[in-house]
Amino acid sequence: SDVFRLLAGQGLGLDISSRWEDRLLGEEWGRFLSRSRLVLGVESGSNLFDFDGKVAQWCRGYEAKHSQEDATSERYYRAAHEAYLHAFEDNVHYAQISPRHFEAAAAGAAQILYEGSYSGIFRANEHFMPLRRDLGNLAEIVDFIRDESARLQMVERAFEEVILDRRNWFESFVSEADAAIER
Repeated sequence: SDVFRLLAGQGLGLDISSRWEDRLLGEEWGRFLSRSRLVLGVESGSNLFDFDGKVAQWCRGYEAKHSQEDATSERYYRAAHEAYLHAFEDNVHYAQISPRHFEAAAAGAAQILYEGSYSGIFRANEHFMPLRRDLGNLAEIVDFIRDESARLQMVERAFEEVILDRRNWFESFVSEADAAIER
């Protein structure tokens, strides 16, 4: 990934991958989080919906024409975005928080998250460090990574204000859903 490439050589222990085969699930994910000081993340969901299959068809053609390029790079995505995908971006706003964000906060890992709203639950510079999509603030992120005190304060704040907030608990969600169904 571009973040890995840009952070490599800065004396940081990195374990970053966007490859499908490197995904961690179940107990393996929990063990990984328990030994992680920081995690890199993004909102869950998509802001691009393909209602008639035209986007998927275009993407297959793009992939065939650009098969020699790194399909996981930011540059590859940006080129596809500029060529065609921009016309569909944000046709539905569906990006939101995911269980992975809660899991990281509960495990005590500070989060470096691409800019987003995170369902209004995790707040930038309070519960996570925001990473600009163009990676233009990477130097600030590196400073944060190296600032143990700031990292620990953010971890503690996220735990206290998000994880311990009963509104974010599964039981609260079930109660609200039950009440809505009854109404």
